[in-house]
Amino acid sequence: DLVLLDVMMPRMNGFVACEFGRFDESVPEIVTADFSEKLFFPYRKYHLGDYKLFVREYARGLVRSSRMPKMTDLVKENIIDSLGELFSNAKTHSGSSAGVFVCGQYLPDRKLIVFSIADAGMGFSERLRESKNRFFGDVAAIDWAMTSWNSARTGVNPGGGGLKLLRNFIELNSGSIQIVSRNGYWELRSGQVAMSNLPFEFPGTIVTISVNTEDRQSYCMKSESIN
Repeated sequence: DLVLLDVMMPRMNGFVACEFGRFDESVPEIVTADFSEKLFFPYRKYHLGDYKLFVREYARGLVRSSRMPKMTDLVKENIIDSLGELFSNAKTHSGSSAGVFVCGQYLPDRKLIVFSIADAGMGFSERLRESKNRFFGDVAAIDWAMTSWNSARTGVNPGGGGLKLLRNFIELNSGSIQIVSRNGYWELRSGQVAMSNLPFEFPGTIVTISVNTEDRQSYCMKSESIN
């Protein structure tokens, strides 16, 4: 029998079992500490204070997948930090106690690793109104946040650097970043940004990153010596 991979994904990575109380004995349990070689990256709901746990058991497994493009250990660590910043953003900016939700899969037919991180919070525009007294529509607020170094954080560590590095990598990799926040939609694909207003409102923010696994380039930081 033929089964569509995208239809199977929510069941195989545990989303259906976790969120809808269903259980299928044919689906083996996924151990978060060792999923980097799997086709399906496990669905997990993290508490807002679980930054270190997310980085240790999820971000590292994702970035260290053998299907990721070739990169130095320093690049891997920086991308792991960037994913950690996405988690921190969900914690700091969402204003929601519901937690942070992550999920993903490898799509062999499309040669993509796809990863999503979501929260059920206030969204980009509302956060900017609260933290900086800046009034943007939902689309403009996402675009402002994705501009280099812009961040709604305040204090000694304002953030934003991780998103800059992640965006730079995705552009070089010919992958994509999609962000939905409330009724705003923002997408970076093939180096081009597309934005639009959605006819519905998403209750929070979801960031989806697609990494092109056919990328044969090798990546290193500018600070590294190349022999």
